[in-house]
Amino acid sequence: MLRPRWLVVALAFQSACGSSLPQEEQCVTAVYSTYNYITFAGTPAGGLWDTRCQNPLKVASIYAASETYCRDSERAAGLAQLASFCEEFGHVELLPRDAVAENLTEDAIRNMRIVDYLELSRGDPVETPVLISASYFNVMFKTLDSWQYVSWSHHAFGYIGYAYWAAILFLGMASHLYSRMIRSRKARAENEVESNNYPTTSTSSLNQWGTEVAWMYLYKSRGGTRGGRLLALDWPNPTDQILRYSADRTGVMSFVNFPLMWLFGGRNNILMWATGWSFATFNIYHRHVARVATLQGVAHSIIYVVIYIRVGFRRRSTHLDFLLIFDSHSIVFEGHEYWQYLWPAVGVWVLDRGLRIIRLVYCNIHIGVTGRNKVQMTRSRMSYDQDADVIRLEVTPGTKVLRPKPGDYYFLYQPLQFVGWENHPFTVGAWSYEPRSDRSPVNPPGKQDGVLDVSQLPLLSDNLNIEENQDEFQETAEKTNVSGMNLIFWIRPYDGWTQKLRQECLRSKDQILDTTILLEGPYGHNFPLWRYESVLLIIGGTGIASAVPYIQDHIRRSAGGGEISEEETRIRDIELVWTARQTAFLHDVASRELLPALGREDFQASFYATGVSAAPPRRDLAGLGCEISTGRPHIQSLIMSRACDASAAGSTLAILVCGPAGMADEARAATHLAMRQGYRSIKYVEESFAW
Repeated sequence: MLRPRWLVVALAFQSACGSSLPQEEQCVTAVYSTYNYITFAGTPAGGLWDTRCQNPLKVASIYAASETYCRDSERAAGLAQLASFCEEFGHVELLPRDAVAENLTEDAIRNMRIVDYLELSRGDPVETPVLISASYFNVMFKTLDSWQYVSWSHHAFGYIGYAYWAAILFLGMASHLYSRMIRSRKARAENEVESNNYPTTSTSSLNQWGTEVAWMYLYKSRGGTRGGRLLALDWPNPTDQILRYSADRTGVMSFVNFPLMWLFGGRNNILMWATGWSFATFNIYHRHVARVATLQGVAHSIIYVVIYIRVGFRRRSTHLDFLLIFDSHSIVFEGHEYWQYLWPAVGVWVLDRGLRIIRLVYCNIHIGVTGRNKVQMTRSRMSYDQDADVIRLEVTPGTKVLRPKPGDYYFLYQPLQFVGWENHPFTVGAWSYEPRSDRSPVNPPGKQDGVLDVSQLPLLSDNLNIEENQDEFQETAEKTNVSGMNLIFWIRPYDGWTQKLRQECLRSKDQILDTTILLEGPYGHNFPLWRYESVLLIIGGTGIASAVPYIQDHIRRSAGGGEISEEETRIRDIELVWTARQTAFLHDVASRELLPALGREDFQASFYATGVSAAPPRRDLAGLGCEISTGRPHIQSLIMSRACDASAAGSTLAILVCGPAGMADEARAATHLAMRQGYRSIKYVEESFAW
């Protein structure tokens, strides 16, 4: 059975005009769509819009059928629409009724030849106007009506995805707001810890949500139903109907996902502030939506290829088939149908890039009004330790008002390279302050001369304006003879950009190199560990960058070095369990950034080395109350022991984990086991070890 060519043209035209027609215009649209199957003699003899708008026989037939099957209001609206389409798409005018009036008298219409579907051959042009049969008109009208509903359904199912994410985000924002209100009330009334309401999102729950989204989207990609039957486009073969439905729906829904992908993947996402969720959380959402959109796009393409193959098997494909299967994309975009999804994604992209540039300027350039160096830029120095296999990067930001805090991370640029636009995220491992003397080389391990501990200087409070912060910093800096702040990053060289940094260090003298690194940030969020009486830090490798800032913050808060508005630390004991491959890395950080904490009564540390290092220890840590063990710690026993101690003391326990996936999985499972055994006053926090 042949597939009607007029339907191919009608559907292509519908795509050009958009997927939704006003009800008053559907009647005339059905009329002139049926005449695409009939060839009329005379001029013009070719061209879809030329013949539809200028061929006297075809135009007279359209007028006659419109007066026969359409109401006055439908006829007026439909013909006005056709006239506008003739000008917009065909760049010609529609012949007025007066030009063909001799063929539109009552007698002329009554005596017109009535033709049915497939009655006339396209190869035999008719010499007079003809009137389509009522059944022919009804088939086309029902086809277009069904197509209207199906096209609406494609977008409606896409909006279901928006509703799904809106519900999730609303719950997250409500939970975040409620938690802040609870903490505020408790702080004012009882000054007690409210640990059970802080909004965190575990990896398992995120994966579960993403799986549900993927399943729902894939399920909705199937052909829709109405009244218990398939919505037929009057294609002769029901299989073709299902394929066409599925192809279009998967394509539309893939495009609908574009704004969500860009929104969830942006660094400057206002939803992170509104929900309290981290960039890593939204990055998981971004990846799930991108995977679903990719699967939908692939399915869309494959199904259309199947349709084209089926057409070729039945008969030789015509230009109209090719138009339907491959050219409808360009026709749709000419009608701007999908710009409602494209422009929001473009807007999110432009806004995010603009804010990135603002952050770059803010972090790296300071313009003063006094002094000799009115313009100050970011300075940086890096060194590579072969024994530790770690690059130590110290960056002095150009700005004077950065407020480093635990959980901060920056995107690092190396602008003088060939691909200077590349950037990579790294967590701030620690920060210190420089004396006013000239910049000295990176301090050797164990030497603290020339670097001030962060507890000597207060961080700048978020509730003070920039001018007040800067004045306060300058006043404190003058008293302590401080010229700037160093942000410290630990970078493990693998491949790509980090490997290039390693090679640059190896080519330099003493493997120390002054370079140009720009900062973009700060990003990230910090967890209030200071609200818990007991803290356990389980760290692997360079994940120590997430732990040291919390340790520094604890020392500063306990020493009263914070702002008045900041909470005092409630930590009574804090334990660090750090596992690394190289003992040299353990010695390096322990003798530098961890040195102020080692030996404190409220701090204890356990170090584990999993690799064999031939390098002798640079400093004996036994005198500081800690030693390096070989192998790995038994995380389950460690967590169970700390949970038992906290429960016996009636205190709350916070467990922060940052390390390889295996370590995080083991710690998560051990925490779950402890909570199942009745140790409920535990808060588990997992920091991203990798993106």
